[in-house]
Amino acid sequence: MGQTFPVHLCSPGRGLTSEPQLESARWVEHINGAYASLYTSFIVHVNRVGYEDGLNFWGGSTGL
Repeated sequence: MGQTFPVHLCSPGRGLTSEPQLESARWVEHINGAYASLYTSFIVHVNRVGYEDGLNFWGGSTGL
């Protein structure tokens, strides 16, 4: 049976494009999906949200 891996990130938002999602958010979700498949485990991801020292943290969460 697979394990569950909690992931907490402090990832600033990067890659503003015409897409509805930041490029950094898409990248994190893609990597989480790859690890979930590789380890045949569940991934629970949360990212901080808000502004600090001029950085925008994009928030968001994923359960795979």
